[in-house]
Amino acid sequence: MMKTFFRIFALLVILGIGATGFGAYHVYQSATTPLDPASEEIIRFRIEPGMGSNRINEGLAASGLIQNADFANLNARFRNWSQVQAGEYELSAAMSLEEMYGLFKRGETASARHRITIREGERMTQISQDFAIVAGISPETLLQTWDDPAFVSQFIEDYWFLTDEILQDGLFHPFEGYFRPLTYEFQEEFYTVEEITRAFLDVAASEFGQIRPQIEASGYTVHELLAFAAIIQGEAASIPEMNDIAGVFVNRLDSGWRLQSDVGAQYVADERQVRVTYAMIEVDSPFNTYVIDGLPIGAVNSPSQAAIVSILEPSDHEYFFFIGDLFQCIDGQTHFFTNYQDHRAFLLRYLQPGYDAGHAVCPPPN
Repeated sequence: MMKTFFRIFALLVILGIGATGFGAYHVYQSATTPLDPASEEIIRFRIEPGMGSNRINEGLAASGLIQNADFANLNARFRNWSQVQAGEYELSAAMSLEEMYGLFKRGETASARHRITIREGERMTQISQDFAIVAGISPETLLQTWDDPAFVSQFIEDYWFLTDEILQDGLFHPFEGYFRPLTYEFQEEFYTVEEITRAFLDVAASEFGQIRPQIEASGYTVHELLAFAAIIQGEAASIPEMNDIAGVFVNRLDSGWRLQSDVGAQYVADERQVRVTYAMIEVDSPFNTYVIDGLPIGAVNSPSQAAIVSILEPSDHEYFFFIGDLFQCIDGQTHFFTNYQDHRAFLLRYLQPGYDAGHAVCPPPN
């Protein structure tokens, strides 16, 4: 505990404010001592998606739950209280700041009327199914609203990462990829579609803001980055292999190859089947990377932050092909190859028998 005190003291010295042991003590004490230990009043406090600690502390002070937002900011910064979960919390001035942030980190919210998760790799069609209840309308109406260019356009000026790219002809759903994977809580029975959309985009603003310098240095727009990351999300079986798979696709692009990912073909066909047919990869579509050069016109799912980062930090290797051991014949891992011949041999030996039989068929060990 004393280490925390002295680290805060050092931070105060660096910042040039209250650079005395007395000042550091009060900053430290503000996190551990309730404003009013005798208070019995319960105050509902809401953390919106994407809200940072500075805004949270300003709200806590305005609600009469803490005395000094600046001291709270110092504590939040130094103690790394950045991992908070959105929702509505029941707080009291009898709680310390440390106790409050404990609730925020664990997500121990007051009872929420709606708690719904967007999962990594989900598509807008599923998201509209899940969140229609929050808007009090049918999934079809919700998706139609999200696909309406007039509705979409109103958000472009409010969010730095949205551009006219989301209004391109050929996109199935303009917001595909922009609604970030997370569990969202809604306290009221119904919300307008605009309120729901802003809740989603506020989270996106927070996530993209954390890596904005890397995005701007990458040469990709956010729209292009989501389109690329969605491919990685659909291709990867696990997070650890995402950077390696990203490296394969970067190698293909750098060599003037097409991406040739099954994920886009599956999206166009509205399928998620393991095996992609020749008919699927021959479809003329700006999402089908077997027939177009470069990146698809947009995202085909909601990629995770890990998938996005994998595009910004692809592995540096000489692989151009990869294939997963889908039937667990060897190790269940994704295998990488520098040439098509080795890739094809792996497919024929370990996957083709299972494809033909409709179930796992592993060859006998050599």
